[in-house]
Amino acid sequence: MSNASFSDGRIKIGMSSKDPIERKSELESSGVPEPFVIEYKAMVDDYQKIEQKVHRLLDKYRPNKKREFFTCTIPEAIIAIRSGTTIHFEENSY
Repeated sequence: MSNASFSDGRIKIGMSSKDPIERKSELESSGVPEPFVIEYKAMVDDYQKIEQKVHRLLDKYRPNKKREFFTCTIPEAIIAIRSGTTIHFEENSY
């Protein structure tokens, strides 16, 4: 997800067992000034393992190692998500 209030181009990359729209709503209630945009979503097997792998691949773009925000591009994030997993469904709004 992207957010226009992040002037450095930070994006949120994470997994959820919830519908992405519901997760987006939760994030927006946390005090960010602009709404989040779901740029890409995918359904994969073993999503927790894939999230860890993606976070490792993009670690150099992660300003705060305790948060799921990265300063990489959306295409870089999509490539990392697609690598080494089977995508059952994906939607790319980017």
